[in-house]
Amino acid sequence: MLIIYKFIAILKQIKFMANITTEAASAFRQNLTSLARRLRRESQNTPHTWSTMLLLSAIDHAEDGITPGELARSEDFRTSNLATMLKGLEARGLIVRIKDSDDRRRVRVYLTETARQLLSENRRKRDEWLFKAMIDGLKQEEVDVLLKAGEIMKTIADSGIK
Repeated sequence: MLIIYKFIAILKQIKFMANITTEAASAFRQNLTSLARRLRRESQNTPHTWSTMLLLSAIDHAEDGITPGELARSEDFRTSNLATMLKGLEARGLIVRIKDSDDRRRVRVYLTETARQLLSENRRKRDEWLFKAMIDGLKQEEVDVLLKAGEIMKTIADSGIK
């Protein structure tokens, strides 16, 4: 009997998947892109470019600093472009480069306190706008669905599917 229930569950999943179209996926992507653009606009009261903020955020997410090569791979930058950006960030006092304690040939990149404050303020602005938009523009049920969708989007982003 358990096998039948599992089979029915699989059939329901297949039926569900058959209802998804590339057009629906495209519409979802476009909506997600619109939200990302709006969040980007809401945080533009800074002299730093969006690319700079993304790069600082990537460095921030590395627990023990990050090598330029790791950063280039994770953020899909050309190493030459990244080297130029890192020089600029270092000149503005936003990052420091420190030789790796295990391998002195390698350099790890870390944020300065100034960069941490800049990122924190940038994130705060985006979070405040999103909170206000959700509270003022959505019903509680819609907020609940949106928060659940955020968890699902994270699952998709972390899936490793190419």
